[in-house]
Amino acid sequence: MGTVRETVHIQAPVERVFEFVADYKKYPQWQPNLIEVKDPIGTPGTVGFAYKGFFKALDQKMEGTFKVAKIERPRFIEEQGTIVGGGTMLTTMVFDTAPDAGTALTFTIQYELGPTIPVGPERTLIEHSLERGLRFATETLKEIIEVKVPVLD
Repeated sequence: MGTVRETVHIQAPVERVFEFVADYKKYPQWQPNLIEVKDPIGTPGTVGFAYKGFFKALDQKMEGTFKVAKIERPRFIEEQGTIVGGGTMLTTMVFDTAPDAGTALTFTIQYELGPTIPVGPERTLIEHSLERGLRFATETLKEIIEVKVPVLD
């Protein structure tokens, strides 16, 4: 199982960052590999909420199903997911108040690529894509929230 972790400091209160991150409709705005989210089931921002996500990696469109497994407003979100081809993901987001009253947000993704991804260069490229994608996502999230640019719903 692989693990990717990234922490970003955002000049905004924890509550504001949490509400933005918890809004699944906004995911494609700040997650670079996520093309689309659809087919929501349940109440967004609550345990049991689920959706389908469509990602692009190495010019391949991949589909996954994700479900909120745990949520503690405004401090913690855990999502579990499965990806077509037998892969799994466990994503945690921890929101801490920084000394300057901003937010230290730590994303951790634990993943298992399915057996349809062969061991070798293609698998390594996908793993590096996950690392770069998470780094870019946290930087983009920081910019959107700090700049306070109106974000389309």
